[in-house]
Amino acid sequence: KGAGGWEGLGELGCDKSDATTDWQKKLTPEQFYATRKIGTEFGIYLNNTKPGVYHCVCFNAPLFSSEKKYDSGTAWASFSEACGTCGSDENSINILRRQENSSESTGKEVICKQCDAHLGHVFDYVPEPSGHRFCISSVALKFKPFISRLDYCNLLLAGLPRSHLSSLISVQNSAARIIHLARRFDHV
Repeated sequence: KGAGGWEGLGELGCDKSDATTDWQKKLTPEQFYATRKIGTEFGIYLNNTKPGVYHCVCFNAPLFSSEKKYDSGTAWASFSEACGTCGSDENSINILRRQENSSESTGKEVICKQCDAHLGHVFDYVPEPSGHRFCISSVALKFKPFISRLDYCNLLLAGLPRSHLSSLISVQNSAARIIHLARRFDHV
């Protein structure tokens, strides 16, 4: 059982032990380069302001909430903390920080705890909001927007299968619980 209660394989059927050729089959060339070859790109989520949750493109684990996304003035999607962070406790999150052996980087590599995908870097001791800046490659992420009740009703009326709706609502409810708990602990 993985951190955060995730069991089994991710959405793409990926496993930490998958060979490079398996990852190449499951990911786009850009996703493979960023997540498996420790590449980088700027990308589609830099200016995304929609509410929702960013997931690992390889494993589908929730990584970052749009509520913790901010404009850091860099070319990457930036977040102040990961989903599930409670104060300085990061035991329940789906990322790991790994020290790099490169003399060029002042940050630590950020990887998915479930599948070892390279996500980007985290820099500590930066200005607010949290003292941390997670700079994440957009192609390493899959954004799942929250769905409003009105949108849900419109999708139901439009004939979208209930199985699709239930997965959208499940993602939204999970993110809402994480946000609620984080706010609760902020006031303790």
